[in-house]
Amino acid sequence: MPPTERSLPQSETDPANLARLAAENAELRRNNRDVFDYIRAKTNQLLNTMGTRSLPPEELADWSLLELDPIGIVAQSFQYVLENLRETNERLQLAHQEVQAVFEAVGAAVLVLDPQMRIIAFNDRVRTLLLNAGGDMTGVLCQKVVCRSKPAMQNCVHSKVLASGRPEASADFYTNGRFFDVIGQPILDPQGRVTRIVLAYNDVTEHKRSQSDLLVALDEVRRAKEQIDTLLRTMSDGLVATDGKRRIVLMNQAAEELLGLCLHESPGLPLLDVISHAGLRTHLEAVARGEAHLLTDMEFVIDGQKRVFQARTTAFSSTAASDQGRITLLHDVTRARDIERVKDEILSTAAHQLRTPLSSVIGYSDLLIQAYHDIGDEARLEYLRLIHAKAEQLSEIVSNLLDISRIEASEGVTLTCQAHSATLICRDAIAGFLHSPSGHPIELVVRGEDVPILVDHFAILQVLENLLSNAMKYSPPGSPVVVTLWAGDGMGHVSVCDRGIGMTGEQAAQAFDKFYRADASNTAIAGTGLGLTIVRHLVEAHGGRVAIDSQVGEGTVVHCTFPLA
Repeated sequence: MPPTERSLPQSETDPANLARLAAENAELRRNNRDVFDYIRAKTNQLLNTMGTRSLPPEELADWSLLELDPIGIVAQSFQYVLENLRETNERLQLAHQEVQAVFEAVGAAVLVLDPQMRIIAFNDRVRTLLLNAGGDMTGVLCQKVVCRSKPAMQNCVHSKVLASGRPEASADFYTNGRFFDVIGQPILDPQGRVTRIVLAYNDVTEHKRSQSDLLVALDEVRRAKEQIDTLLRTMSDGLVATDGKRRIVLMNQAAEELLGLCLHESPGLPLLDVISHAGLRTHLEAVARGEAHLLTDMEFVIDGQKRVFQARTTAFSSTAASDQGRITLLHDVTRARDIERVKDEILSTAAHQLRTPLSSVIGYSDLLIQAYHDIGDEARLEYLRLIHAKAEQLSEIVSNLLDISRIEASEGVTLTCQAHSATLICRDAIAGFLHSPSGHPIELVVRGEDVPILVDHFAILQVLENLLSNAMKYSPPGSPVVVTLWAGDGMGHVSVCDRGIGMTGEQAAQAFDKFYRADASNTAIAGTGLGLTIVRHLVEAHGGRVAIDSQVGEGTVVHCTFPLA
């Protein structure tokens, strides 16, 4: 059946009743609005307290606001605060117990005073060290039981801390027949005012009594150290001493400069922790593993030059092997190693350079012996010329090796310098090459008058012969060689110019180095690589200079200067 409409009673449709109901509805809406505004305000206040932004009405409707349950949030937050407060109280109680344990266990006598010098707290060491008395002293003035003399009152740390508001200290505080070092620490309130002062009394009586003996012992140690320092300063070798735990206990100035360390900054540090030199670290690590009689060579750079030092480590005498200290001595062996290296280079070069001409001499002489009757006169003469040429080459090699050996062994070059005509000396040198089979024409050019130079005749001849030999050796057969003389800038100048293969700038810079050859292959031009080295030593021994100007494929000019007579 279709629904039927219900007609309202006449009493409910009465205008008076309608007006009353409208008024009640308006009152309810006002009450709801006030309630929701109150709830929203308190919720926003809670969110602001928790550090969260407020909730605008457009983001959260009134009825949705009730779903947040602000009362529940407040209750839960209050419960969290109470739980946190309980845990905090427990931690504070534990901290108080720890502080009390430290307060009682500390070795010093500790007093806690208020600004009026009244005793608030103290530990048992106070009775033992300061008072020698029992009973409760809480609330008693400190000066009545501790600072019982005028000097003690004048040295009162409590007054100093109260005046400055900072920690204060006092040494040699005397009371109750004992000496103390006193430290005062203020406790401040949030406004920075001193509310408590903690005084710690450290008994130094025994230290004071033994101070004179200690001073005597220190004086003896100081004198012994001065003697050791004097001994170490006189040593040219570096010396580092370590204890059984490899900690540095002694180092002389030579070792400090060599290792870049400072003894005053390194004592007590393990030697391996402060050594950066890789070779020395390897040596020390080998010593730490127990290797005995270990000698190690290593390189150091001093003033831009490489130096070789030999490290030797020796153990101290000790009853316990684990407590043995060690002394590491660093001895400069640069000169000895240079001499050894030169000897090795000379032997190696001699073996290499002598092998080829010797093989030729032996081969051709053996051929002459074995097939003497089967060889014609022309072939026999050619073989003899080859043997002679190789013998001269052997003579030149031996002569160069002997010269460089004397120079490197610090025997130097003994010169007998006299006035000589540079023209005549050059002519004598050129004469030895006029009949060279290579057919190089040699021209002598004198600019101006003859140049008188102060030289050793035989030494200058050797210089010119080496230069001419190189010029012809590294030039095409028949190409000219020019020797030029002139005087200028207070020196006599001699240059030898060829039209040979020339050198690069890098090769020219190394040309005077021992055993250096631009082409060291088996097919290279024969030579020891010592000729220009000897030239440089001989020229510089006269007080002159030697230089090279060369271009690849265009030739080389060697320029020497000598003092004028």
